[in-house]
Amino acid sequence: MLTSAGEVGVRASTGRPAPRASPRGKVLTRPNLPSARHHRHRRFGAFVPRGSTPRVEDWTVEDSASLYSLDAWGAPYFAADAETGRVVVRPLGDDADALGGPPPEIDLFALASDARARLASDGPLVVRFPDIACREAARLHAIFDEAAATWNYGAGSLRSVERGTDADASSADATSADGSRPKPAYQGVFPVKCCHDVELLRALVSSGAPRAFGLEAGSKAELLLAVAVMRSCCFDQTKKDVQTPYAPLLVCNGYKDASYVRVAFEAAAAGTRVALVVEKLSELEPILERLRETRRTKTKPKTKRRSTPLLGVRVRLGTTHDGQWGATSGDDAKFGLGARETLFLLETLRDAGFLSELRLLHFHVGSQVSDIATIKEAMRESSQMYTELVRLGAPMGLIDVGGGLGVDYDGSRGWGGRASRNYDEKNYANDIVAALADACARAGIEPPTIVSESGRAIVSASAALVFQIVSTDPRGARGSRQGNEYKRGAETVRDPFATDGETPFTEKEDEKTLTPTLEALRSMPPSRFLLHNFREVARTLKTAETANVQEAINDATQFRQEADRLFKLGIMGLEERAEAEELFCLTRARVFHIANTRRLKKSTSQYFLPVDVQTEARRPAVWYHANMSVFRSLPDIWAIQQLFPVAPLHRLRERPNAAGAVADLTCDSDGRVDAFVGAAAKGVEDVFSDAERGAPSPFLTLHAPREGEPYLMAAFLVGAYQESMGSAGHNLFGSPATANVFLETERRKKDLQKTKPTHDSARVSFSFRLDSVRGGDSDVVVSLRAGDTNADALRGAGVDTESIVAWVRGGGGDTSIDEANDAALLAAVDDVLRESTYLESRDERRAR
Repeated sequence: MLTSAGEVGVRASTGRPAPRASPRGKVLTRPNLPSARHHRHRRFGAFVPRGSTPRVEDWTVEDSASLYSLDAWGAPYFAADAETGRVVVRPLGDDADALGGPPPEIDLFALASDARARLASDGPLVVRFPDIACREAARLHAIFDEAAATWNYGAGSLRSVERGTDADASSADATSADGSRPKPAYQGVFPVKCCHDVELLRALVSSGAPRAFGLEAGSKAELLLAVAVMRSCCFDQTKKDVQTPYAPLLVCNGYKDASYVRVAFEAAAAGTRVALVVEKLSELEPILERLRETRRTKTKPKTKRRSTPLLGVRVRLGTTHDGQWGATSGDDAKFGLGARETLFLLETLRDAGFLSELRLLHFHVGSQVSDIATIKEAMRESSQMYTELVRLGAPMGLIDVGGGLGVDYDGSRGWGGRASRNYDEKNYANDIVAALADACARAGIEPPTIVSESGRAIVSASAALVFQIVSTDPRGARGSRQGNEYKRGAETVRDPFATDGETPFTEKEDEKTLTPTLEALRSMPPSRFLLHNFREVARTLKTAETANVQEAINDATQFRQEADRLFKLGIMGLEERAEAEELFCLTRARVFHIANTRRLKKSTSQYFLPVDVQTEARRPAVWYHANMSVFRSLPDIWAIQQLFPVAPLHRLRERPNAAGAVADLTCDSDGRVDAFVGAAAKGVEDVFSDAERGAPSPFLTLHAPREGEPYLMAAFLVGAYQESMGSAGHNLFGSPATANVFLETERRKKDLQKTKPTHDSARVSFSFRLDSVRGGDSDVVVSLRAGDTNADALRGAGVDTESIVAWVRGGGGDTSIDEANDAALLAAVDDVLRESTYLESRDERRAR
């Protein structure tokens, strides 16, 4: 790697993306993905019986990890435990614990089961691990420090850009006795909009105190929260425990009015290091008025001098990108000043005598940037903009590169399009540092401190949404199910889950029915004749080795369509249509089973699956109904078609056998998850092209839920935006329960004690035991908050629950037939108002 200042320009101007898939002949090959480490870890949650997971000899945990791409998107924080067949969480990644032992592991199924039992609820549960977010913030800081060292970035002092003789000695930006102070190359801030959880914010700021990690606010409410968190954490930590040469930064973005500006100035005067960013020229006047007021105060005798915020300017870059938010990039950007507006800002500040207050340049190219070329272009433009501001007289000293650092949601390293990225954090930091070092070296100025707002990259991995499957339905057939069979009078029809090699057709038929005579066929009504032929198609799939899957799926599709037409004409009855639906569903499931078990060779054309069979093999066969709301807990899935990894939390030692898609509880067709990470199924992936491997799968291969045993699944990497953007208005499903899980330390205990619940029963803490391989015992601390009740959801929609009770009580009037019935209705309404908005089992309602 080039390191001299003269060689920086070569690295910064190449515009080449990070290494992607490499060509092999005429076919692109997918890069090798990292595998999980197999050394022994400490395990939380050993109290759940491990014997409940049966061993299936022809299927291993490694097979499940490959099927769900767990190592690709989960490393180093999520893995599959070979002993229990469950997903485990490593809050420290691959780092050793505080005692130098192996990284601790938490059994996510055991933890979620314990939390759900304490809540007496079957509803969704957001499990958050703030230690993961803290580790990601620290790792990003270390990566930028490494990049700065590589490019000799940030050496020297800030004599030319510090406040000088007008600086307040008590200010966070005050210089040392010789007029200079050590300069950081990088400072991180966390955008509060990504996650409003107070415990997470406190953990990030407290653990980031040695690195001066701060916050970013984009509204008045976020500003109030950020000021409170930073004053609490920074004053307690940085002044007492940590010796740091610079203070955390509070970046104030978003549209501003006079009250917003007032809070920012008062926070700065009280000791918080604030950067107030001008997004629109209309914000300039209230800021200038406050600056004039502060200047007048300084001239009064015996008046304590007040610190003021650093001023920043957000510019609108010309760089565009084709990501999710590409339509509002470049000249069409929603925020920021253009070139002419920026010049007007400089002249206005100079005329008012406040140009020396302008210290920060800010831009934001967009969230989840998947192509590193976009970052390169934006940095080339913004670096030049920074040097121009310095040339025009602004002292500067800081550049806020905004967000955009992408998350590899599918673990494909760029193959997944918008859900992935073709670079890593080191590539990202190197390109930012190199571009700034090059521009500043050419301009002969000292490079600025780099600030980034990489909220998505910091917190995405720190949260998972755990939900229970409450029922399943085969797509294309509906009916009651008992065990693995449909009951229809005296007949028994195999369930789609039963893809174990048995014949998927009506079993209780006599020989005459199986092989009717020609005369019998001629006398059959059209509907029975069609069903007879449909059963014959199903029988051809009995033996996987000899089955003609192409012909079978074509015939089944035709017969299904003809059955619909016969029913519309009144020729086919409801019972016969039900059997046609079942036969089609069973045939499709059998095709999936054959495609999933055949080891086909691409080199032999006769064994290559036809396109229709591939299509059927990739089509969901079963709806898994989840006790959650996509609109409330995973809003990006329906809003922007975001791809989140989804996987079961247990039974990973068992072979899954159903092609499933997830449907939520809402009365909306968009309330579903039908795009998943990874190839369709183990074995089937061998017949897909390399181009298809980077595309989402329309189904997930899952297990058949067992009677009396909850089947728990989770959506992972959901730590950014999902809770803050989820809407409680759709069907009035409320906020899910949350469990914040901390590795136990004395600082964590103090932080939890300082976090006061909204009401007495809103949040409780408990310890989750760890059986240590080192022989000692330790705990994790779980801070648990129940989800919204029906009363909470109604109040959130502006409905007075007391009025509801009053209306129900008075609704009977003089026409009430039975007062006992009215009383029973009131009791039912009162009970349900206190219950969760999500489904609950009878046993748990009885326990209440």
